[in-house]
Amino acid sequence: THTHQPQQTPIATHSLRKSLFIMSGAKKPNQVLASVAVIDCLPRGREVVCLNSEAPLEKAMEVLNEHHFISAPVLEGGDAGKFYDFLDVLDCCSFLLTCFPHDVDSVTEESLKQFVESGETFAKATVKTVVDAARGLSLIEGRRVWPVKLETSLDKVFDLFWMGIHRVPVIESTGRITTVLTQSDVIAFLAQNIHILGESRWRTLEELSVSAVVDKVEAASMDELTIKAVHRLYAKQVSAIPVVDSEGRLVANLSASDLRYLRRSNMTDLMLPLYKFLCLRRALSKRYVSIDNDKSLHPLTARLSDTLESAIFKLAATRVHRLWLVDDEFKPIGAISLTDCMRAW
Repeated sequence: THTHQPQQTPIATHSLRKSLFIMSGAKKPNQVLASVAVIDCLPRGREVVCLNSEAPLEKAMEVLNEHHFISAPVLEGGDAGKFYDFLDVLDCCSFLLTCFPHDVDSVTEESLKQFVESGETFAKATVKTVVDAARGLSLIEGRRVWPVKLETSLDKVFDLFWMGIHRVPVIESTGRITTVLTQSDVIAFLAQNIHILGESRWRTLEELSVSAVVDKVEAASMDELTIKAVHRLYAKQVSAIPVVDSEGRLVANLSASDLRYLRRSNMTDLMLPLYKFLCLRRALSKRYVSIDNDKSLHPLTARLSDTLESAIFKLAATRVHRLWLVDDEFKPIGAISLTDCMRAW
């Protein structure tokens, strides 16, 4: 792995916000974004953690977990090499599923043996092997990579994020990566300059029709085997699914971040009931102190009656990637993601 601190990049200044406010009264949102550069949206002093393309996959997962990342840039040719691609936790999961048995319905001595063997295959893989496999399968909507520069205008980046690309590398003319701009960064920028959205910010999520349709939100039961739920992530090509109790109420959320701690030594955790797996995951996290802390499993939610503005504020404040839409009985009926917010106006 390679870590470096880029040059200090300023966040949006007061004068920039003032000029955006003045311009937004006379120009459409996309015209305002054309006057903003990538550098204006970057957090100050962001640490860039890069992975060597030849590094073992298990080591890369350790790095992602240590830094609480779900993806990291991959360099080809050593720590000083050029940007190659991103390694995403979902890439790792798709690779894992090629190793795992697909017909596991119960915990048996034979199924546990198969998982141990799968862990050995996982441990022998390299980052490049997994990235290349993900490229070929095109499992993730945001798979393609579009490098940008610090001076690239935000409207061009916005178009990429509108397409479903989740992050872009910011590179120099030499191909050296300096930092990464994510959808979360742009959402944070919009939250600070919410007036850019004009009247759209006060419209409800139901009026905007930007959230995922109900039939795409296929919930997982809290009692099913975790490996089954992970297979559903793979099949649906999504990064998270809601977890419900026996009455269909939302109780948890399985996402890519819950899978980044997987190693050869703990592959059998995927044979746990899903809710127990998530409790164990939270207990291992430094942010939680007890597996009995049930509230830690509750994902953030929204209602169809909420405004786009409130959704953006909540996403920006927490830096989560989606809000689950729930009805009056707290049953999941949809989701609004960062990409959905990009497409809302």
